[in-house]
Amino acid sequence: MISFEGIVPLGDFLKTIMTVKETADISQEMFQVLKQFSRVKWENRSIRELKPSECELLGTLYLTLENGRQAIAASALSNQLNITPAAVTHLLNPLESGGFLKRLKNPDDKRFVLISLTGKGKKIAETLLEDESENLSRLVSHLGNDESQTLIRLMNSTIDFFGKGPPPGPDR
Repeated sequence: MISFEGIVPLGDFLKTIMTVKETADISQEMFQVLKQFSRVKWENRSIRELKPSECELLGTLYLTLENGRQAIAASALSNQLNITPAAVTHLLNPLESGGFLKRLKNPDDKRFVLISLTGKGKKIAETLLEDESENLSRLVSHLGNDESQTLIRLMNSTIDFFGKGPPPGPDR
């Protein structure tokens, strides 16, 4: 006689397969949306001569210097942008040659340079930040307050999730 003990009924098996397929479909859709989101992030910039990463550096530098500081160490910029010192140097070079910022000798430690905005760099950073503020205000108007708060909550939850790293598994 054949025993069916421990065998999952066909209906439950099909439900599980559908759930796995739905999860895969949602994951794929989420992947596509996140991919598009990363592309649109800096698309509406009024400063076409700069790369998005250069805009981010100028904005970060401007906000850091806003509280009365004249210059910041390149290593501090590296920490704030969460990129390597070599990557900061790679971003600083074209911005310096374009007249947006200048490198200064650190009077306290000659091994390190300080980074300061020029008048041109300050003006561009202000424009970038104003554009960003306008875009976000328009987004809040478009979504409404409730959906904007939901978006903030979901984005923070996503950042928390990915910030924790992958869960431990048998191969990790």
